[in-house]
Amino acid sequence: MIGLFVAAFVAAFPGAATAGTLYVNGVRADGLRTFEFHAVDVRVDEHGDVWVDAPQYKVEVDAPAGSKGGLGSRSTPPADQAASGYYWLVTEDNASVGHVIDVIVNGTLVQRIRSGDPQIILDLGPYLRHGVNTVTMSTTAGGAGGGGPLNVYLGTGSNRSGTVVLDNLEVTYTRHAQDAVRPDTRTFQIVVL
Repeated sequence: MIGLFVAAFVAAFPGAATAGTLYVNGVRADGLRTFEFHAVDVRVDEHGDVWVDAPQYKVEVDAPAGSKGGLGSRSTPPADQAASGYYWLVTEDNASVGHVIDVIVNGTLVQRIRSGDPQIILDLGPYLRHGVNTVTMSTTAGGAGGGGPLNVYLGTGSNRSGTVVLDNLEVTYTRHAQDAVRPDTRTFQIVVL
C-alpha cells in the first residue's frame, strides 16, 4: 500500500521526486530502483527528503563495480563536504516520554527526534564540511516526561552489511524523564579532517 502511495506521489509530482534524498532506515538509498515496500512508515521532511522506516527490511550498501560509492554514499561529494558513510547520528530510546530534540548542524535542522520514534540512524556526511562543524541539540519545555532516557550519539563509524557500528563517539546527548519540563540547548563541535 505504501509502495503504491509513493509511486502515485512520484507520478503526480515528478519534480518533487528529485528534490530530496531517499533514506531507508536512516541509510541514504538514492540508487534504490524498482522496489516496493510493505508495512512501512514514510515521512517527508522540510527539505523534501523521503524517510522510509522499515525495520523488517535490511539495508545494505554495496558499491557498484568501478565505483567508490554505493547506495549510502555519494561517489563525488562537493570539495568542502565530508564523505558520506563515516559520520553518523544514532538514537537509543529507552521508552522515554515527552522529549523532542532538534539536531542542527551548521545552522541547518537535519533531524527532529521524538520520544517513541523508531531508532534513527542518520548519515551526517551530507551536512558536515571539512574543518570545524557546529552541532546543536535543542529542546523546548514540554509536558511531563517519563520512561527511561533518550540518548543521541554522534561519532565516526561504518556501515557493516546494513549495521552501523560507531567506533568513536564524539557527542553523547541524554534527556531523562525530569528533563522534559525544562528547555535545553547544547552546542558541540566536530572537527572533520
